[in-house]
Amino acid sequence: MKKNILKIFFIVICLIFLNGCSFNYYFYDEYDPNTQFLEEEKRIEAERQKKIKSRNYIDETMNPYFSLLNNEEKQIYYDILENANSYNKEEFELTYQIPIDNVHKAFLSVLYDNPELFWLKSYVYYTYEGEEEVISIVLKYYEDIEELDIMKQKLNDVVDKVVNEANNLSTAIEKEKYVHDYLAKKIQYDMDMKEDQRAYGALVYDKAVCSGYAKAFQLIMRKLNIPTFYVNGDITKDGDLGAHAWNIIKLDEDYYNVDLTWNDRDKDNTIIYKYFNISDEEINSNHVRKELSEKLPNALGGKYSNLYN
Repeated sequence: MKKNILKIFFIVICLIFLNGCSFNYYFYDEYDPNTQFLEEEKRIEAERQKKIKSRNYIDETMNPYFSLLNNEEKQIYYDILENANSYNKEEFELTYQIPIDNVHKAFLSVLYDNPELFWLKSYVYYTYEGEEEVISIVLKYYEDIEELDIMKQKLNDVVDKVVNEANNLSTAIEKEKYVHDYLAKKIQYDMDMKEDQRAYGALVYDKAVCSGYAKAFQLIMRKLNIPTFYVNGDITKDGDLGAHAWNIIKLDEDYYNVDLTWNDRDKDNTIIYKYFNISDEEINSNHVRKELSEKLPNALGGKYSNLYN
């Protein structure tokens, strides 16, 4: 009997000892710095993937600059778009830490794809990690955020009125011409608006330079579900080279150039169609795309070219 008790006691002691060894090993592993670092990296990546999966789908047909980005740049695009739409004025971390050139590319893509973001200025403040990678940014706005909802309503009232009228027409080309003519009659080219090159100035104040014309046209045509892109470029006029903006529109399967600014003849209050739905070959005589806009689809023209000349 005593021998059996001793055997049991010996076995229990061994089990405790072995468990103690096992516990000590596990205790060491849990606090190993490398293990802690890897666990933190896994947690961060899991949070990142959760955020990515929760984001709304962006139609690349309607947002061509988004389609030009790589996967990391697309997530920065989302970061900027979401924070701009929520009027966030505070510094926010980016989903990925990437070089400044890539962040700038994503930022310009947001500006070019989304003419409704009239409050978003064309520059941001960056915070760097080391010398190259951006970890966070701060967006800058033209107006106080307390004013934005009222301003958005004013803009939407104008846009909705034009869209409703255009939707009474049957075809995309009829809708395009209606919007083109409406804006040409409404907007006056005004160099005093040079620092305010937004759709808001064109549609609410009826004044704009080329960028305002192009963004107003883009905004309304997008509301009509007709793919219309903002083009950043240069023009040559009277021997001078200058910055300019116009549009590319997709009708059926063909792409066309539209320069509403140059079709608006304020001096004699007439509308011309020289730059309405023309090909790259035609417009390249005095218009040159640059930077990201060079990667937009080629506008070869088609059956809707030169219909009204």
